[in-house]
Amino acid sequence: MKDTKGSVMLETSIFLPLFIFLFLFLFGLFSIVIAQNEVNHALIQSSKSVSLDPYLAEHVDSIEESKEFWSNFGSMFLDIVRSSNDAHFSSSSDWYETGSGASTVVKDRFVGYISGGDENKANEKLKKLGVENGLNGILFISNINDGNIETTIKYNLKFWFNIFDIGKIPMEQTIVSKLWGV
Repeated sequence: MKDTKGSVMLETSIFLPLFIFLFLFLFGLFSIVIAQNEVNHALIQSSKSVSLDPYLAEHVDSIEESKEFWSNFGSMFLDIVRSSNDAHFSSSSDWYETGSGASTVVKDRFVGYISGGDENKANEKLKKLGVENGLNGILFISNINDGNIETTIKYNLKFWFNIFDIGKIPMEQTIVSKLWGV
């Protein structure tokens, strides 16, 4: 009977730490997948939103710019919606003509979709997700080629179960969207 108690104690002392380590590893892995999905979703929504700017700027009547009444109901509706949004959701500038500032526009949209437009909330949310340095830790690179906008973001995700500060995973995500109206 004493031998069985000793073997149960030995087996428990070996397998319990392994089970706990496996559980923590899986929890950390799921946390990384969730973080990557959150960031990817905000990037996709930002890219979709940015891709509509040329069309809205070139083809939708704006009462602010032309000082004339709208030519149709659709233009009136879109102009009212655009005027109520801030830079985090739409832009009437022609940033897409030169391509300069595209990364800034995409970053503004990203902040809009990740937190509703508040950079401090976006920074906190990204840090909670494990993005190293939050919003400042994400590098936005946008290029306009052949009527498309290609946006790449680079960042490091911290593994939740981080022993000896070696749990940083470099991430890179790229999305390409057609610029409508170009």
